[in-house]
Amino acid sequence: MKKTLIAAALSLGLSTASFAGFVGPSSYEFNTIKAVKEHAKDDTHVTLTGHIIKQVGDDKYTFKDATGEITVKIKSRYFPSQDITPATKIKLTGEVDKDMLEATKIKAEKPIEILK
Repeated sequence: MKKTLIAAALSLGLSTASFAGFVGPSSYEFNTIKAVKEHAKDDTHVTLTGHIIKQVGDDKYTFKDATGEITVKIKSRYFPSQDITPATKIKLTGEVDKDMLEATKIKAEKPIEILK
């Protein structure tokens, strides 16, 4: 019985170690729409600074920075308590969503931060 428990504990410890990875800056920062569209892979985490310029669906918006425009999906829970207009500069953190048949999009994963 003791041998079984020890073997189980060791295998659990070894299996969780295989999930470790590098945590730190990457060699390429995806902080512009142009960089996201040209180089980012599906599910890449990004942080963009710019403006929501229009709503194009229930939870889909057009986001713009100095390099271009992209569709973003933002759930209502990620919006701040104050109104956002096309003039409001925001920071959007999310994940790249690339599909073969559709244009690249961003899915917000954190609350929107309003910048001053």
